[in-house]
Amino acid sequence: MGHDHTPVRCIIFGAGGHAAVVIEALRAYYLAIELIVLDPTRLGETVLDIEVSGGDELVASFYGIGFKHFAVGVGSVGTPTTRTALYRRGIKAGLSPLSIVHPSANVSPSATLGMGVQILAGSIVGPRAVVGNNVIINHRAVVDHDCIIGDHSHIAIGATLSGSIRVGEGVHVGAGATILQSLEIQRLSIVGAGAVVTKSVKAGETVVGVPAAVWLRNAAVQRVGES
Repeated sequence: MGHDHTPVRCIIFGAGGHAAVVIEALRAYYLAIELIVLDPTRLGETVLDIEVSGGDELVASFYGIGFKHFAVGVGSVGTPTTRTALYRRGIKAGLSPLSIVHPSANVSPSATLGMGVQILAGSIVGPRAVVGNNVIINHRAVVDHDCIIGDHSHIAIGATLSGSIRVGEGVHVGAGATILQSLEIQRLSIVGAGAVVTKSVKAGETVVGVPAAVWLRNAAVQRVGES
């Protein structure tokens, strides 16, 4: 992918490790960008060279001086509840989610990307893949042809999704996991790091191991999914 030359002013929600990844990816992709970091728990700290300005109460004042975009600077190691809430907060504040495609990512021209996606360094998104809103395709992850990734999901570092996989909303696919072709990973499920998934995963299940087996079931999520 190339660079975006559009001048951008963007608010980052969150100030942890993933925020640093997001900031560097934004700077690599947008050649003209100004960033503000908001996180009430880290007031006065810095992320890279950006001082954390405060919390969400400052959004309106920054919006007034031209900060019309936001990016979620919080990752996930399980169900992405915080990421989802921050994304919705940005939308409610009238901001536009800023998409990031790192210049070293390889994204097929026939792929479809949603709003606020984060396609990070070394990742691959294959032909006719569909990536939903607020999705992270993390470093070196592979989403092969015809995969569909639901909103707010996180495909973690080095994970591999073979072709024609359907991933539901709010799914976490752990680092280094492999999912075989044509399977369905239903909403709010978790695939553990390093797992090899050989059969579809139901809503709210956590699967781990090689081959992956169910370690935990969230009965409440499963009932909602079946209704």
